[in-house]
Amino acid sequence: AFGSNTDLPWGMTGSDIGSTPVHPTFLYESLWNILGFIDDNAELTGTSVSGYTVLGTTAAAVEYPEAYYICAIGNAKARRIVAEKVLSYAPVKFATLIDPACIHSDKVDFGEGCVVCAYTYITVDIKIGSGILIIGQNKLFNIHLDHLPVWILTE
Repeated sequence: AFGSNTDLPWGMTGSDIGSTPVHPTFLYESLWNILGFIDDNAELTGTSVSGYTVLGTTAAAVEYPEAYYICAIGNAKARRIVAEKVLSYAPVKFATLIDPACIHSDKVDFGEGCVVCAYTYITVDIKIGSGILIIGQNKLFNIHLDHLPVWILTE
């Protein structure tokens, strides 16, 4: 329920947490309402994965026009395949998610739909293109990352 240490003014402390403020991750999670997953294994439709319903295959993207999509598939080639398939069914919107434990300059250009995990350090004048997934504990200096957008359903 609680994230890493923070010096942000909304950091939380308490008897169960300690005196060092931490990120209120439960609050961050409440800002998004996860509808569920899409998966091309049609046998999974209607089942539960990690507590969320599998809503259908990638073709189900047309059924959720107001939703935002995100993809956290680690393999870049697999992300590209999923992206192309989802985009072939619907002109979806992409959520950009930056973990509060990511340290970055205000001069970083985050592309639509990129996901940046905790403990990533990003310096100034960096462009991160659409659909980029950056797993935690990375350090990025003066680079340009670009990739085709890739997503799976959330709202």
